Amino acid sequence: MEDRDIDLLGDSIKESLSSMKDRISDTGIIMPRVPERLRLGENDAYEPRIISFGPYHDLKEKLYATQSYKFSYLQGFLSRDPMIPLKRYINMVSSMIDKIKCCYPDYFYLKDPVLIKMMVIDGCFIVEYLLRVHERVKDELSSMVLIQLLKYDILLLENQLPFFILDKIYKLAITPSSSNSYPPSFTQLAIGYFNWVFQEEINLPPPPPETVHHLLHLYHLFCLYTPGVEEGAGDETIISNIDITSLTSHKDSSIMIPGATLLQEAGIRFKVKEVEGSSLDVTFDRGQGEMVIPRLFIDSSTKSKFLNLIAFEQLYPNYESKFYKTFSVYCSFMNDIINTPEDVALLCEKDIIRHSLGSNDEVAHIFNHLNGGAIIAQSHYLNDIYKKVSEYRKARWHRWRANLMHNYLNSPWAVLGIVAGGILLVLTFLQTYFSGDSAY
Repeated sequence: MEDRDIDLLGDSIKESLSSMKDRISDTGIIMPRVPERLRLGENDAYEPRIISFGPYHDLKEKLYATQSYKFSYLQGFLSRDPMIPLKRYINMVSSMIDKIKCCYPDYFYLKDPVLIKMMVIDGCFIVEYLLRVHERVKDELSSMVLIQLLKYDILLLENQLPFFILDKIYKLAITPSSSNSYPPSFTQLAIGYFNWVFQEEINLPPPPPETVHHLLHLYHLFCLYTPGVEEGAGDETIISNIDITSLTSHKDSSIMIPGATLLQEAGIRFKVKEVEGSSLDVTFDRGQGEMVIPRLFIDSSTKSKFLNLIAFEQLYPNYESKFYKTFSVYCSFMNDIINTPEDVALLCEKDIIRHSLGSNDEVAHIFNHLNGGAIIAQSHYLNDIYKKVSEYRKARWHRWRANLMHNYLNSPWAVLGIVAGGILLVLTFLQTYFSGDSAY
C-alpha cells in the first residue's frame, strides 16, 4: 500500500473516531435499543401498543391512528398560556439538539428538523397528559383501557424522551403566574402519576432533574425508594437503603434456593412486609425461620414493566458498579421461589402477591421468563439471604418441626387431639404402674 493510500485510510479512521466521539453523550444519558440477547422472543414487551415517543417506533403503521391524540394534546398544552407561542418551544429544543442526538446513538443521522419536531410534539403530549392526570381531567384518553395501555407505553425503554426535555418544556409552560396555585415540579408531577396509576403511596423525595435520565429511570428510583432518604438525594443514596452489606462477603453464585412450597416444607415461614418501602427489600430471619417479602401487585402490564426495568439496568452505563443490578437480582430471586402455580398460591395466601391475571399459572409463567438474557454479578444485595436460607435448610430439625406442624399440628383440633392423647397415655401408664404396685 502506497503512503498516499495509508494517509487517506488514516484520515478516514480519524473521521470515524471523531464522528463516534460526537455521538457519545457527555452526560451518560442514553436511550438504547433492547438487544436480541435480552429480548429472547419477547418483542411485544418492548414495543408500544398505542402511542410512540421518540424515534425508535415513530413510523410503525399500527400507531398511525393515535397520532391525532398528540396534536389534540399539543393544542391543549399551547392553550394553557397563549403568551408562549409554539416557536419558543421549537427554539428551546433546537438549542439542545446536539445533546438530544447523543441520547439516541442509533439515530444520530436523523436530520435536525425531524428530531426537533418529534421532541416538541411528543414532549408536549407527555407533559400535558401528566398535567391532566394531576388535574383529574376527563377526556378521550380517560377510559380504563387507554389508561392501562398508556401506563404500559410510558415505561418502555425504547419509548423514552430525555428527562431534561420534558422538564424544560414543563418549566417554560407552567409557572406560578400561569397557575392558580404554586405548581409542583415536573418530577413531583411524574411521581404523582406513578402513585396514581400503580395505586401506590410512595413519597419519593424528588431527585434533582439533571440526575434523571428519563421516566423509566425515575420509576426505577421509585421502586427502590425506602423512607428515610433525605430530600433531593441522588441515585447512590436511594439505593443505599437496600441492604448491600453482603456484596463483599459472599461470592458463591452456585447457591440456589428452591420454590416457596419446598422452602415451607423446610420450615421457612413467609410473611408480607406491610410498612412503606422498597418493593425489593427482602429479609430473612434465620433464628425465626421467617422470610419477609414486600407485597407485589401483578396485572397485565407487569411482565413488560419488569422486562424494561431489567433491560434498563443491563444497558445502563456503569450500572453494575453503581446499582448492583438490584431489580434484575430481585426478579431472579422471585423466579427462584416461584416455580409452580402452588408456589404462587402459597404467596397469595400469605398476601405477598395479589394479582388480577386469569390463573396462578400465568403468574408463575411471568417470573419464569424474565431473566433469560440478563447478566447478574456473583456479588449482589441478596447474597446473604441465599446463604442463610441454604444453611437453614441443611438443619434437619427445621424440616422435622415443619413436618410436625404441617401434618399433625395444622389445626386447633389436631393440637387438642395430640394433647388429649398424651394425657390419656400418661393416665394409662400411671394406672398400670399403681395397679402393679398394689399387687405386691
